[in-house]
Amino acid sequence: MATDSDKALRDHLLFLLRGGGAHLGLDDFVADFPVELCGRKIDGLPYTPWRVIEHMRIAQWDILEFSRDASHKSPKFPEGYWPKPDEFGNLELWYETSERWKISLPILKTICLQRFRTATGKRFYVKRSWLLITTLIIWERWR
Repeated sequence: MATDSDKALRDHLLFLLRGGGAHLGLDDFVADFPVELCGRKIDGLPYTPWRVIEHMRIAQWDILEFSRDASHKSPKFPEGYWPKPDEFGNLELWYETSERWKISLPILKTICLQRFRTATGKRFYVKRSWLLITTLIIWERWR
């Protein structure tokens, strides 16, 4: 059974997953972004805009799969959480990544509403992973 502290954490995560506290949500960012720049490196940074949103999608996917599949194996850290170094992205990948992000977001919200458990149904809470989601959301918004 979930505790009151679990509910408070779930409520806060849902607030963040719904875009609460954001200056700009990913949907708005993607919609307004000049897509011709999605595969170009940013001056002074080692990645492209596509690489950043693909990194976010991979991390979100990993937490989602860990939450619903007890046999899930996470990618090797840190390289498994980023596209390959020679992948810069393009228009097709930009839209594919943003769509895959959008598809998994409602699933994360549903799991968050239910409880913090793995797919095995055992009383093992995955709060740490959900706190990582919070950290990822906040980090990406404040960069």
